[in-house]
Amino acid sequence: MNAGAHSDSSVQYAGAWPVLLTPFHEDQSIDWSTYEAVLEWYIDRGVGGLFAVCLSGEMFELTAEERFMLARTAVRVAGNRVPVVATGNFGDDLAGHIDSVKRTADSGVSAVVLVLPTFARTDRELLDYFDTLIAQTSCSCGLYECPVPERRLLSPAVVKHVAESGRFVCFKETCCDPSILAAKCAAAAGTNLAILQANTPLILEARRLGCTGSMCISANVAPELVHSVLEAPDGDAEELHQRLCVVESLIRHCHPAGSKFLLGERGLPITMAGRAKRDALDLESQAMMRQAWRFLRSAMDSSASSFRWRE
Repeated sequence: MNAGAHSDSSVQYAGAWPVLLTPFHEDQSIDWSTYEAVLEWYIDRGVGGLFAVCLSGEMFELTAEERFMLARTAVRVAGNRVPVVATGNFGDDLAGHIDSVKRTADSGVSAVVLVLPTFARTDRELLDYFDTLIAQTSCSCGLYECPVPERRLLSPAVVKHVAESGRFVCFKETCCDPSILAAKCAAAAGTNLAILQANTPLILEARRLGCTGSMCISANVAPELVHSVLEAPDGDAEELHQRLCVVESLIRHCHPAGSKFLLGERGLPITMAGRAKRDALDLESQAMMRQAWRFLRSAMDSSASSFRWRE
């Protein structure tokens, strides 16, 4: 799969997509062997795809070469088993973004994901930005309403415009408002743009609106459960969804360290080390996270005969 060509209709953007964490050694260098182990673990659990180089992976704390290698490694490990996308529009201006997108496309990702640029503030400026960028590149693109450095949402009008270009294939949507989400789904209807909603509380509502999957924090720690919530009949999914929301409410206060901790509880050789300046997860918080995982695991054990465990 190569982002150097226009949209490949054979690539499916659906299911549970982990927003990949970046494992670090205690000296803050990237732990590449653990990164590959985590990638294999996700693929073994039936994820729909992998989102490398995102906020959960501390992308703003990484060098350009590290970001490229994270994307390239994910593509290599995934092979043709699942698609991989990665954020790619870094830099201080449009020219820098174009170069960054081309470089990211060279990693072999299925699509280069674009965050909203800080220098394009209005809808008109965003439309000009996206139009210019796709005119200067040839890759499939994605969209990401990244909450850092500030939370900004795309309007339905902008979503409609970029969707109708045929170049945009996936959208990590973060509004957490059913009415806004419905308007964006309507704007993308009939196009190649797959909306993968990011807010765990909205997974069921998003599914009813036609969203094809979810790029959420929960998929980092329990991709099997996110997949089940996406696929199960409404009545069967309700309790699992409620438990998922409870656990994510705890994770969000200490993410990404909390997500790394839970992956460690699931048997992966990942530590809580990171580069972003956050308070450490103290012993009481660790104990709470263990209890949260038991709460979630009990629901998964009792109701998900299709889950595949390897722990």
